[in-house]
Amino acid sequence: MELHLMLFLCVAVCSFTGKAVAGKGPLVYFKALLPKNSNPASLKSYHFGVGSIIPFSSVEANIGRGYNPSSGVFTVPVSGYYQFRALFQTTGAGHSDFELVAQGSRKALVTIPSAIDSTTMSATFHVNKGDHVFVKKFFDYGNAPLRQGLWSQFSGYLLRKD
Repeated sequence: MELHLMLFLCVAVCSFTGKAVAGKGPLVYFKALLPKNSNPASLKSYHFGVGSIIPFSSVEANIGRGYNPSSGVFTVPVSGYYQFRALFQTTGAGHSDFELVAQGSRKALVTIPSAIDSTTMSATFHVNKGDHVFVKKFFDYGNAPLRQGLWSQFSGYLLRKD
């Protein structure tokens, strides 16, 4: 937990200074959420069909400009090892499966087993400059939409440049 907090703090500090992490090269980091409803009293849900790429369109950070909020696709700006994380929470009945896809293949898969349940998916792997990484709905049983805001998010950062 402390290591993740230290990495996050380093990312935050370096993003404001414009410096590289430990001289290893440029900093790359993004974090995007499903947008919040403008009315805080109401809960907004997002429905995505099977096979849909999830466009987390409310961008909190996009250092390196690799994440496209319109498409939901992260285009790798610097080759190296990255860690990606996605958090999901459903608001309806049924269950859903989501996958993390990179270089055309599945890197991780999670199932949200019941209504109003949440889970996190995380994976670390090597990608090359220009590769695409995204989160996609793989299976849906019972129309389980995703909850807005911090409850559903996608992030990634460069751990080590080639």
